Amino acid sequence: MPRRFGLAEENSHREYEIRRLLIGNHLALDTIDDETCSVHVIGFRPSRRLPRPNDLPEVD
Repeated sequence: MPRRFGLAEENSHREYEIRRLLIGNHLALDTIDDETCSVHVIGFRPSRRLPRPNDLPEVD
């Protein structure tokens, strides 16, 4: 149930949905591919670090 995690601050900077999962003091950023029923981790950063949307992949 990956949709149970909230949207990341970076979500407003990309066309695809970006969710966040808190792991200790870090955030794992991921996106859900409904077509293949898979979750792709697209970033990992310390939770106190400001979002860096330019580091995220563009839509293919």
